[in-house]
Amino acid sequence: MMNISFAIIIVYMALLIGISLLSGRLSSARGGSSSFLLAGNRLPTLLVAAMVAGTAIGGTGTIGIAESAYTNGLSAVWYNIAWTIGILAFAFLMCKKLRRTGVSTTSQIFIRLFNRFDGIVSSVIQVVVAFGINALQAIAGGAILTALLPQYFNMTNGVIISALVFTAIALFGGYMGATLTNVINVVMIYLGVIAGFIAALNNGGGWEHITLSLPQGSQWFSLFEGVGPVIIVGWVVSMVIQSPPNQGLIQATAAGRSEKAARFGTIIAAVLIVPIGFLCAFIGIMAAATLPELESASLAFPMLMSNLNPWVAGFTLAGLWAADVSTATSCMMGLATVATKDIIVRQIRPDMDDRTQLLMSKAIIVIFGVLGAFAALNIRSILGFMMQLIVVYTPYCFILLSAIYCPRLLRKSTCTATVVVNLLIMVLWLLFPAVHIVPDMIYLCLPATLATMGLCTAFDKRAVDVDKLFCPEELPEVRTAAPVPAPEEI
Repeated sequence: MMNISFAIIIVYMALLIGISLLSGRLSSARGGSSSFLLAGNRLPTLLVAAMVAGTAIGGTGTIGIAESAYTNGLSAVWYNIAWTIGILAFAFLMCKKLRRTGVSTTSQIFIRLFNRFDGIVSSVIQVVVAFGINALQAIAGGAILTALLPQYFNMTNGVIISALVFTAIALFGGYMGATLTNVINVVMIYLGVIAGFIAALNNGGGWEHITLSLPQGSQWFSLFEGVGPVIIVGWVVSMVIQSPPNQGLIQATAAGRSEKAARFGTIIAAVLIVPIGFLCAFIGIMAAATLPELESASLAFPMLMSNLNPWVAGFTLAGLWAADVSTATSCMMGLATVATKDIIVRQIRPDMDDRTQLLMSKAIIVIFGVLGAFAALNIRSILGFMMQLIVVYTPYCFILLSAIYCPRLLRKSTCTATVVVNLLIMVLWLLFPAVHIVPDMIYLCLPATLATMGLCTAFDKRAVDVDKLFCPEELPEVRTAAPVPAPEEI
């Protein structure tokens, strides 16, 4: 059994790296940092969909949902539903407007609207969050390999191999390579999870037998009881807030060959996310019925799969591991784009030629790939802190929405003030448990952001020139997104 599953995952790793190498060779003919970091702004609808879906369906959207469903039942699927709602909000509220700006990173928006300091802060936060996500995906990848193939992998070599593959895909293929491998990843995620679901269902004696074997409780098939409405609302609000300034979504939008391709690709991705969530939730429920004594709920998915036919287990393993690869490569490319274009070129070497930018981007991928593996193995405690910085997406979301739909609310002090307030909330939340008066930090950040924005609007009379947001010529040396379309194309 182990030999078959091991062979499948090794072949899959080789396939992804091979596709990335081929993509890199084809892209090198076009050359330049724009081709490497944004696929030359030529992604069609389905490739945009694959990149966005791959970004969203990570370890949390698969194994994480099964883990939650092991105790909370079907309501665990709300994590993926929340992702879908957030991505749809981005598609309908932001996609067309962002295409008009010509930006390819979140930081470029804040540089145009506010000042250099706000742009630098935004860049650093984006890099740190992307680094944290990438390291966590390496941990998840190592855990998957270790759980299903303990004969060949332990946590250390599993993390290292996962990080090496993430890095190789981004390094050899660039954004186009990451996108093409994400097409394979999304297909493999679906095939693997569907195969695992069907096999586990048959192995468990059918749905009726599984239902009768579940521990007592009314939460198993309720969409609300297990997780609870308060947490569900927190997930939805968090996802809607983090989507507008999300570097992965903005970069995929910029890489699309047209506004239509970017928008419809994003919508298709949103639709793809929900079914995989339901399948993984049902797998978690089946694990609760057939494996009720697990030491940890996180073992629900891998332990259920370990008892299946080796071919099915191998394909399911590849699908679960693919979920980590798809998220990690997207984060890696976003990190390289922000670090190269918005930090090094804009702040340190504005005269850097395009070839040097390309080499710098590749060097950054290698450096952060190595550092990510090191962090995953040695300093995991700091990764949780890094991920808390995502709280700053709350003010960034409202600033972006205000700039596009209600610019009179913005003032020169809005960005700095709201970010400082949210960082203060984050620090207090981490240091003082007494601050946990609500189940999720978003319930503090949301009203604090709105109140701070209101105070800035009332007392700061320095209005923001929002017209700069729609003038790509303001950033000639770093603009890598698609040219601004003509009015009739918009």
